[in-house]
Amino acid sequence: MTEDSNQLDVQVKAIAATFLTPLRERVAHLIERPWLDVQQEIEALAQSLRDENANRVVDEPSKNHLVHSSLLLSAYRVLSSLIDDKALLLEDLYGALYDELKQGVEAYLVERFDISPSAPEEAFAKASVNLKKIGDKKFGRAFVYEREVLDRTQGVTVIRKCFFNDFFRANGTLELLPLLCRGDELWMNELNKPKYGVKAFRTALLSKGDDVCRFHITKVNPPQ
Repeated sequence: MTEDSNQLDVQVKAIAATFLTPLRERVAHLIERPWLDVQQEIEALAQSLRDENANRVVDEPSKNHLVHSSLLLSAYRVLSSLIDDKALLLEDLYGALYDELKQGVEAYLVERFDISPSAPEEAFAKASVNLKKIGDKKFGRAFVYEREVLDRTQGVTVIRKCFFNDFFRANGTLELLPLLCRGDELWMNELNKPKYGVKAFRTALLSKGDDVCRFHITKVNPPQ
């Protein structure tokens, strides 16, 4: 086994643990089969999906995207045969993906936008620039960010290409795309708190058939 494959194996196991542990807490009581058997089936199918979609890997970030996407799709396919309530299953998958982020959204703002909790007044300056700047680095070439507007009061950035949109469309599971889009709502909801002096919103989504995802970061008057 090469060093690269060893590193990938460690990465896969870490991501699987982060996702499957909270998922088990949410759904194990809903299924009749032993969870260990179900988890092994999910992990085996995820491996097959990674192999089938290996051509989507264009850089290091996209390796990570493929691991996450294959695991989510695999869990959905396996659990769909065991849980009749698809709306409940989708909600449980969303929770397993993002409950940790919900608890640490301020830390995410630091990582994703370089917005410090001690300097919320910098939110507009940081978010309007770093949505693209840090996004390019964090998400890699499987995403294409373009800045449409950047001035003293507004920043508009579009995502013209999204790994997740491409992956789930190609694999016939459009119903999973809104889960990823809802993840962005977590940091936008945080930024929309008055202390940041920002309004963050979207006016287009690839997941809804638009040609881009369009993010607006607008400066508003801070509270007096």
